[in-house]
Amino acid sequence: MRNSSLWLNLFLVLAIGTCCGCGGNAAKNPAAGSVGAGAGAVAAGPGATAMPPGGPFANGQNPFAPNVPTPPALNLGAIPNPTKIDAGLQKRILTMAGPLKELAAKSALEAPVDRNDLKQIGLAFYSYEDRFQHLPALNGSGKKGAPHPGLSWRVMLLPFLGEQRLYQQFKIDEPWDSANNKPLIAQMPKNFGVNPEGKTRVHVLAGNGTLLKENEGRKTRDVSAGSTNTLLAVVGGPDTAEIWTKPGGLKYSSQEPLKCLGNIGDKFFVLSLDGATRQFPKTINPLTFAKFVQPERGKTIEDLDALNLIREAEIATPVFRAPVTPLAPTSQRLDLSYFPNDTFAALILHPRRICEHPIGKGILSLLPHDKLQPTAFGASYQQGKSINETINLLGQAGITPQNLDEIAILCDKDLVQVAMAGPGRELPSFGLIVRAAAPIDLDLLLSRLAEKTHSLTVQEFEGVTLVVSGPEKAAIACITDSMVLAGRVEFILKMIAAREQTAATSPVTKRLERTGNRLICLSVDAVPVESTLRVLAAGLPNSMSSYSNYILGVQELGLTFDLDAPELLQAQVRFKTPEMTTELFRLIGQQINQTKTQFPAWRQMLAADPKTQGFVGYFDQFTNETEIANFAGNLTLTVPRFKDLEKLPEFLKPLLDSAMQSPQLGVEKGQPFTPEKKK
Repeated sequence: MRNSSLWLNLFLVLAIGTCCGCGGNAAKNPAAGSVGAGAGAVAAGPGATAMPPGGPFANGQNPFAPNVPTPPALNLGAIPNPTKIDAGLQKRILTMAGPLKELAAKSALEAPVDRNDLKQIGLAFYSYEDRFQHLPALNGSGKKGAPHPGLSWRVMLLPFLGEQRLYQQFKIDEPWDSANNKPLIAQMPKNFGVNPEGKTRVHVLAGNGTLLKENEGRKTRDVSAGSTNTLLAVVGGPDTAEIWTKPGGLKYSSQEPLKCLGNIGDKFFVLSLDGATRQFPKTINPLTFAKFVQPERGKTIEDLDALNLIREAEIATPVFRAPVTPLAPTSQRLDLSYFPNDTFAALILHPRRICEHPIGKGILSLLPHDKLQPTAFGASYQQGKSINETINLLGQAGITPQNLDEIAILCDKDLVQVAMAGPGRELPSFGLIVRAAAPIDLDLLLSRLAEKTHSLTVQEFEGVTLVVSGPEKAAIACITDSMVLAGRVEFILKMIAAREQTAATSPVTKRLERTGNRLICLSVDAVPVESTLRVLAAGLPNSMSSYSNYILGVQELGLTFDLDAPELLQAQVRFKTPEMTTELFRLIGQQINQTKTQFPAWRQMLAADPKTQGFVGYFDQFTNETEIANFAGNLTLTVPRFKDLEKLPEFLKPLLDSAMQSPQLGVEKGQPFTPEKKK
C-alpha cells in the first residue's frame, strides 16, 4: 500500500498543508432583514451585506425589505485567457517515458529499506523482549534450552511485524532451507526490503562482543553501555544482501569495524537498542563505530551526537525555490478553465498570497516548524514519516506554499460513497490544478514518483502527455512548466477536455464566478453529496438534533475568506425550499437571543486571561457587527473585517507560546523515540 499512500499524501499535502483560512466578497446594502439587533447580538441591521448580482438578490429584491434596490454589479474584469498547452514540454515528457518506466521497474525489484522500516523492526525487537523477557538469538528464538535448527532472528520477529500468518507457515524446528521453509523465502516482508530473490540488507552484527549471541537471547538490562549507545541492526551495502530467513549476521571484526558493512556509499542507516534510527557517514571514526557495536566495553560514546547525525524526529529542510516574478495584483475574476462541467465541489486556495500577506507572514513566523511534526497531531510514526517525505519531495521540486499562486481542488463524486465502497488502492475521483509562480522541476518530480510508485505508464490525450501510476489510477499532466494537473486519471481527462471553457456552466462554477477571486473560495452543489449530508446529520449531538433536517435540505453552499476585503468571512447556504430557509433563519434568531445573555461573561473571561486579552476587541466586533440574513432564499452569514486585524499575529503569540509548551508538541528536535515499558 506504499504506492497509494504516496499519491494520497501528495494530494493531501497540497490541499491541506497550504490552506491557511477560508474567504468572501460582497457589496453593501443600505438596509436588510436581520437576526437580532443591538449591542451583543449577532445581527444584520443597517449596513447589512448583500451579494453580487445573480446571487441572493437574483429576484432583484430583499424579501425582508422589498423596496431596497439591487446593488450595482461588481466590475470583475475580463475573463482570463486559458493557459495554453506547452507542446514542446509534452514531447519532452514523451521522451522520458522509457527511462521513467525503467526506473519504476528497477525500484519495484529492489526497493531500499528506509528509516521507517528500521523503526518498525526496532519496535518488533522491543515487543519480542517484552513478551519473552529476552531478545532473539542469531540462530533462533534465543530461548534457553530450545533447539537451534537454523532460522533467522527475522523470522522470530514476524508476529510483531504484523506477519502472524506468515510466521505460522514456518516450521520452527526445521532449518531455513527445509522443504517447508524454503518456499517461504519469496514472501519476505517489506520491512526487510523488496528483492525478487528474497534477499535483505538488514542485518545484525555477529562477532566477539556484539549484541546478539549465537543461540541464547540477551536481556536489554544487561547491556552496560546503555541502549542509546548500542547498535541493534544496520543496513549494509548491496553486496551484503542475504536470504532473509537464513540465520546469522554480518561477520564483525574489531580490527576492521566497518569492513563487514560492504559497499555502503556515503551514508548508512543504523538502529540503536533504544529504538532510534540514525544515519552515519561513511567517514565515521572506526573506533567510534566499534564502541557503538560492542556493548560489553561499557563505555559511552561521547562524540556520537557530535557527528551531525540525522535522527528520525528530524526532516530535511526542503529547498524553497523563490518565485522569479513579483506577486501580481489580485485578479477580479477566477480562471475557470480546466473545470469539468460535472464538478460538484471546488476549493480554491492562493497559498503564495497568504504567505506574502503581512498577517500571514506574522502568523507563520510564530510557528516552530521543527516541532510541528505530523506525529504531534495524531498521525502515526509511519504516516508522519510518509507525509514528511512528500513535503520534502514537493519542496525540492519547487512546489511550496511560497511558490504556489493557486491550487484548485475539484470533485465530481460523493467522496463518502467512495469511502463506503470499501478499502482499495484506487484514488477517489478528484483532481488538482496547481499554478506556480516559478517553474517546477518536473524532471525531479516525475523521476522521484517513478522511484516510489514502482509502476508507471505514459499516455497522450488531446495533445497532453499523462504520467499514470497503474494500481492507483493516479496521474500527473504537465500543461506548462508552472501548471500541473494531478488526480485520478479519468478526472484529468475531463479537465483537459474542458481547457477552453471560459464561461461558468455548472452551479458550482456560476457561484465562483459571482463571488470573484478571494484568498480562499469554496463552492459546493450539495445535491450529489446526499450521503455526506446524512453522515453529518447523524453525527450531530443531541443538543443540535433539530438541525438535522436542515442539513439534509442543503442545495448549495458557498464560503469565501479574504484578509483585505470588507468581509473577512462570508458563508451562504441555499436550501431546497424557501420555506426551509425562512424556518432556519427564525430558529437561529431564537437561539442567538437565548445565548446573547452569556456574551458579557464570555467577554469577561477573555479579558481576564493575559493570553486572550487582545481578542476582546475582535469579540466585540464579532458580536455586534456579524450579520445573519435571509436574502432571496439564501441564508447568509457575514463577518466583517475586524479593525486592527493586522495585530492578529501579536495577539496569537501568547496562545501559540502556551500551546508549544504542551508535552505533545514540546518534543525537542532530534529526541529519539523510546517506547514505554508495559506495566
